[in-house]
Amino acid sequence: MKEFKYPLKYIASICSRAEPYGIFHIVPPTCWKPPCSLEKKNILEKSEFVAQIQRIDGHQVQHAQETMASAHGNTKTKRKRDVKVALDSQLGNRNTSIPNNQNVEKCDCKSEPGPKFSLKAFKKYDDIFKSQYFSYKDNKKIVGSNIKLAIRQLWEPSGENIEGEYGRIVKWIILTLFIYFKF
Repeated sequence: MKEFKYPLKYIASICSRAEPYGIFHIVPPTCWKPPCSLEKKNILEKSEFVAQIQRIDGHQVQHAQETMASAHGNTKTKRKRDVKVALDSQLGNRNTSIPNNQNVEKCDCKSEPGPKFSLKAFKKYDDIFKSQYFSYKDNKKIVGSNIKLAIRQLWEPSGENIEGEYGRIVKWIILTLFIYFKF
């Protein structure tokens, strides 16, 4: 653990042993929490950005489904190209085109500028949203095979959980939702 007090110094100290192999993999101890340089430099409060608002409603979902349905062409290549075009247009890539300079119908599914946040305020907003939406503050999972020795840990949604929920919302949308995000 003491090696990770100054991680760059530690890496420099073992570099000569790793150089003959061309690569090395360092696995820090699970208890190691890297220092956040953003907190040290007060960047969390000072750095501000304008969040983007992504509108999610049935119109853009329906457009994506129609475009994806048209992807069932006569060749695998055409199918891949159409799927890429459908995804690009949904993501707002306006310069999407297909071979032979044919233009593709564009979707007006772009984001809009939203409120201004500091990194700290956005993190707080994110934590509040996750605790309310996923109700993870009251959810605990048991870690370990022996129930008597098991540790109860606070459950927090993983990136996979959040992406899955986003997909579910987009697929079964009945309301108009607005999502804040940062590029």
